[in-house]
Amino acid sequence: MRKIFITLKLWLILCLLFSVPTVMAQTGQPHIPSQSPLHQSPKPETTKMPAMNFVAPGILEIGDCRVDKKNGRVEFPARVNMQEGLLEYLLVGDAGKLHESLLSTEISPYALQVSLLLLGIEGSYNPLEMQGEARTPEGGRINIKVRWQDGKRVKTVALEKWLKKDKSKLNNIPWVFTGSVVIDGVFMAEVERSIIAIFHDPVAMIDHQLPEGADDQVWFVDSEQTPSRGTAVTVIIEAAK
Repeated sequence: MRKIFITLKLWLILCLLFSVPTVMAQTGQPHIPSQSPLHQSPKPETTKMPAMNFVAPGILEIGDCRVDKKNGRVEFPARVNMQEGLLEYLLVGDAGKLHESLLSTEISPYALQVSLLLLGIEGSYNPLEMQGEARTPEGGRINIKVRWQDGKRVKTVALEKWLKKDKSKLNNIPWVFTGSVVIDGVFMAEVERSIIAIFHDPVAMIDHQLPEGADDQVWFVDSEQTPSRGTAVTVIIEAAK
């Protein structure tokens, strides 16, 4: 019965996610440049149902995302994509904007969206209207960590420890799960592969509430703290207490 209940709950979430043609701010759809992939038809696989596997009571896998309902967290694999330079994203898919993202991953953004919804974390009902908008993003508060093997030691740190704002180190960034926008039934994070933004973006699924999120010239990799490019990591997203 427990498995049936969780399956039905997942089915309802999927229906809700794709039954509404457009999930936008009341003022209308976000501003979308004419060259943006948002104007392109999504590939058939972008709306494919992720495989689901029940591992143990309270633990399931959706695609490559492992959902731990008891501890309120989702884990998934990624790798270091940049060891220095200017950033607009902290995580994108392998077909995303890799030239400006700290990490990359092979997971389906759709699978991560469903995983976070299953934890009871709600996205925004009032999304931003354009990239770089100065308005503060809304959504359920979360914490983001990264775990990796450093020689013989396993280390875990808050993701912001690998960042700098201008030359300043960062602590306790107020991350929020905004949920990506849906346009004409298309889940846009699955198209653009934008997952965690540091420069505000309504297409990304996760953003933050610092005012500097409207500036795309202040966010840099902390090269002294970040492992070398290609290092395998586990991203851990937790519901904030």
